[in-house]
Amino acid sequence: MVFAVKQSGDLTRSEDCAFCPGLRFRLNRIENLPGATGVLWGDRDFFVIPDLAPLDDGHLLIVTVDHNLAMGACPEDVLTRLEGNLQRVSRLFRLLYGREALFFEHGPTSPGEAGSCIDHAHMHCLPAKAGLVQALRHQGLAVEPTSLADLNMVHKARKPYLFVQEAGERTYCVAQKPPNQMMRRLYNSALGRDTWRWQDLYMQTDSRERFMETLNRLLPAVDEILAKR
Repeated sequence: MVFAVKQSGDLTRSEDCAFCPGLRFRLNRIENLPGATGVLWGDRDFFVIPDLAPLDDGHLLIVTVDHNLAMGACPEDVLTRLEGNLQRVSRLFRLLYGREALFFEHGPTSPGEAGSCIDHAHMHCLPAKAGLVQALRHQGLAVEPTSLADLNMVHKARKPYLFVQEAGERTYCVAQKPPNQMMRRLYNSALGRDTWRWQDLYMQTDSRERFMETLNRLLPAVDEILAKR
């Protein structure tokens, strides 16, 4: 497993950010769950971990090592490596769950925008049991095709966004002030579930068990997935 941790001189960080060094994995430690040893894989720009408040089996996060507000804030070469991580997660989900991957991100341009809860770039990854694009349209949002490079331009234009990739198609919509964690809510609502906020799921027995089930199921297949880079 490759997981590069940049030293303080190379890393722009926020001292109170749950995904930055110092607080990274603190929530895992509180629940006596694997932290750094629970990283499925990583590189100099990203690490991939199970979500601590999973919406379903297999719920992962792709997190930037650097403290970026959104994936759209990342340089072009970093987005190229994000592409590789998205492809690996997709292969992993097809192999182990027989499902296509659903990816989504709240992309703020300043803290607290776009329904973001933790202002550090992280992409949610789920073996899809439901979609989000139609649900976003039902919220009155104008969903348009996009690419990772387009997200960079959207961010530079100071437009907070919601990003979704489902069935291999990438879309986004500009969303200044959607409800907090709206896409978690929409996904769980599509499955007939009422609880979606990570703060409400974190520390629950079901969440701890699902975290470990996801880790134990996916880890044995990681070497095979990484070998296909």
